[in-house]
Parts: sequence; C-alpha cells; structure tokens
Amino acid sequence: MSIAAAAPPLPVPAEQETPPAGPPVRIALARDAAFSFYYQDNLDLLEAAGAVLVAFSPLNDARLPAHLGGLCFGGGYPESEAAGLAGNASMREEVRRAVGAGLPVLAECGGFMYLCRAIEDDAGRRHPMVGIFDAVVRFPGPGTLAYCSVDLVHPSPLGPTGASLRGHEFHASSVLAPPPVRARAYRVRRLPAGGPESEGYLAQSALGSYLHLHWGSCPDVAGHFVATCRAHAQGRGVALPAGAGGSP
Repeated sequence: MSIAAAAPPLPVPAEQETPPAGPPVRIALARDAAFSFYYQDNLDLLEAAGAVLVAFSPLNDARLPAHLGGLCFGGGYPESEAAGLAGNASMREEVRRAVGAGLPVLAECGGFMYLCRAIEDDAGRRHPMVGIFDAVVRFPGPGTLAYCSVDLVHPSPLGPTGASLRGHEFHASSVLAPPPVRARAYRVRRLPAGGPESEGYLAQSALGSYLHLHWGSCPDVAGHFVATCRAHAQGRGVALPAGAGGSP
C-alpha cells in the first residue's frame, strides 16, 4: 500500500477508433455454467474488429448458432458440468463437424478441456468430450497458477509468427499426455523466471491451450482472428500451412 501511495499517476493512452477491415462476421461464444471466463477487453477488441458475438450453451443447446465465421470457448468449470456436456451428444457432434469443415476455433482452459477426448473426474469416470484433441484431462490434477509471457512461433488463428502476448494460467486439472499434434503455436515462459515451454495445440482449424491470453498486450491478434473468421464465412477459408494440422 505504501508503494502504491507513492507511485506517480499512470499515463492513459488515447483511444483510437479503427474501423473494421471488412463486413461484420458472427462469432459464437460459449456461455453457460460450464464456460464463463472471458477477458472483457478481448471481447471489446473482437467487436471493434467487426465481430458480432453470439452466445450459445454447449450444455443446453442442441445446435450451434447459424451462419458462423468462428467459435470461442472460454474458461470455466467443465469438470463440474462434465456429465451434462457429455450428455449433449448433438452439440459435441456439431462442434466436431464445424472444426472438420474448417471453422476457426479458439479454446482456452475449460474450452480446451471440452475439445479433448474425455474428462476424467475424481471418481475415475471418463466423460466423453468433443475429441478434437486426442487427450484425456484428469480432474483434479497438479494444476498451475502463474502469469506467463507467450510468443507465437507457428501460424495459427491468432496470427502469424512473431507476436508476443501476456496472460495467465490457472487450472486444477492436468492432461494425461500431450495431444499428438504436429505443431504447437506458443513458446511460453511462466513469470518471473520460467524456462521456455511449447504449448498452444493446433488441430485442424482449432487452437487449444490452458493459457488465458490478454489481447490488450497485442491487440492485432483480435483483428487477425476476425479476419480469419470473415474469410471462412465468405468461403475463402484461411488454411494453416502444411504440417499444422490435427491429431492423427
């Protein structure tokens, strides 16, 4: 408190309104008891880039919203709602087909768990999930709590290589074995002094990760994701380079 009281005022950058680079594009946002964590800053950046965000429930809806250019699964509590998510087989199949058709998908933490093959609960029961990433998530697990620095080292729905972002990792589950993908999008350093690790799993058109990235640290990624979604919606799907595709 004493340090904060003695600190000078922080500079406030001027707001810059940049018009979207193309027509609006519908991006579905998973929001229900299983998926509830999003940085509002990220959603604001998506809308500023031309996204029309459409909420849906992987727990309760049988179908994805219509006319989508992209799909986002945020963090939350899929382990607490695993039976309900597993029971909604029609939604799991909808998501599987959408990814197979090239729909750009971002899945963070709980969303990543949902796109794995199964969630194993504390009684050892395995609840089937979407299966985009060929891995089983166990809850509870060792878990992680950390801030992190992330470099994009492989083209992904978030952008080309070279961008750097900040974020955090907070989960109480663990992946029994890393998904067998052929490329990973992130080089991660857990702050303050963690060594570099590979993360950010790419499978078909989906990017899954335990990390929650704050796009304010690199606002261009929102525009890139919206542009990727717009291209898909307009039938010009932006494919990842050869070698970035999904699970065997």
